[in-house]
Amino acid sequence: MYKTQPLNCLIAIHMKQQLLQVLLKLPDYLYIHDTDTLRVAIWDAVNLSWNVDGIVDVKFGNSKRNLEFSTQKLGPMAYVIDRCTDYPYKSWYLRCIESEKALLDIVTKRATFVFEITPGEVKLIDKNNPELQHIVNKPYAPGTLLEELLRSGINLMPVKEDDKLCGYQVKNKKVEERAILEVATSVGAFALRSSVWNKTLPPERVAIGIRLNLEYDKEFFEKDESEWKTFVWYEDKCGMTKLKDTDPDSKPELANGQVVSLHHK
Repeated sequence: MYKTQPLNCLIAIHMKQQLLQVLLKLPDYLYIHDTDTLRVAIWDAVNLSWNVDGIVDVKFGNSKRNLEFSTQKLGPMAYVIDRCTDYPYKSWYLRCIESEKALLDIVTKRATFVFEITPGEVKLIDKNNPELQHIVNKPYAPGTLLEELLRSGINLMPVKEDDKLCGYQVKNKKVEERAILEVATSVGAFALRSSVWNKTLPPERVAIGIRLNLEYDKEFFEKDESEWKTFVWYEDKCGMTKLKDTDPDSKPELANGQVVSLHHK
């Protein structure tokens, strides 16, 4: 349920009315949003899990990075967040702005993250939060940057179990991997974005939005939704559909005359 990372914290403790009052000075690189639910847990060595029971009066002073709370017992302590704090994503948007440079916007439940992607490297850009300045505009290997974000309390590495926690259907692995591969190989000519219908379609179908982007536009100034098409992958085929994000319900039949790509097993 919780994602834990080791933190460099200063701890002060004193007794008051049978409760231990504890102050943790959280590190500067730990990202805490105004909407976050503050939780502190103590390690339960019997059940081998973090337990939030018995922790009360949790307060956070952002200016001094002080986390204060009261407890009746001591043990290894941690500031904890749900591993799905930033998942499921609200949306994502991928497009090339140069022949070998792409931008990926990921809108989570807490914030928007913009990544600049070049061959073998990725940067977090356009982010002014003080907690993240140690990694902004610096090139990383993709996995390394995601680990740095995780260290700051931002988990952008969901696993299948997270889909279940969020009430989502787990997509068919072969269909999902095929869609990811074809998105990666087509981004040089197309802008691609999440579709509101993807989560409602059965596990054997994956849907995204797609439109031509031969001029490497960062943003499209004409806000014409008719330029966007919905592309759907099935187990044995893929193709354009008549489905729009603005439609009242999802009916992802392939459009008449649509050329279908067949995938042989």
